[in-house]
Amino acid sequence: MKSRSGILFFARTPEAEASAKGWTASARANELLAEKLYRKTYSALKKSNLPIFIVNNHKQEGENFSERITNALSSFFSHGFENALVVGSDCPDLEVSDIHQAAKNIGHGLNTIGATEDGGVYLFSVSKNQFCTARWLELSWCSDSLFHSLSTELTRNNNNNKIQRLKKKIDIDGDLSRLLPVLKAIKSKIKNLIVSILNFTFVLSFCSTQFVFLAKSKTVLRGPPVSPHS
Repeated sequence: MKSRSGILFFARTPEAEASAKGWTASARANELLAEKLYRKTYSALKKSNLPIFIVNNHKQEGENFSERITNALSSFFSHGFENALVVGSDCPDLEVSDIHQAAKNIGHGLNTIGATEDGGVYLFSVSKNQFCTARWLELSWCSDSLFHSLSTELTRNNNNNKIQRLKKKIDIDGDLSRLLPVLKAIKSKIKNLIVSILNFTFVLSFCSTQFVFLAKSKTVLRGPPVSPHS
């Protein structure tokens, strides 16, 4: 018998994620971070022992994010699942306990949302009877009001009219340097990788700046002036 609940892992492949996010000026550093994030997330999902439905950029259908994630959920439910736990790959501190809590809650008719510091979400649950294609296409995806928008939609058909909020966490989105003030809040070992990448790209940037400066200065080393009578 198919499990009533499953995980929708909605994430780009590491290569596509690195290219799309452009966290730093170093393509290699971006690829390394994307690979680490993907592997860590997938490891946590496997440990949950729930079925995993992977929808990466090769399988996503739609002209924009709103269409792609709505179509992914529609496909997920068409495979016989009743409850979806939706996660991406850009939250380094996602834990198996977060997934287990969300699965337990949705089994009792209670939705769960894990908010990010920038107003987005790193995990949310939704049941098939709550899912409405037209309304989900209109949610504030990829914005700092997604948490509020999603919370409002999920309580629309929630008998308890309540949502359990998981601990707020940080997602790795945009310029890595913006994370400097909040790096201490990241518990994952990926924090060390981020620091290494930032240090590496800083050195590259410094060396590049110095090279350009020297090239523009066109400094010519000369010896002492020579007397015409010497």
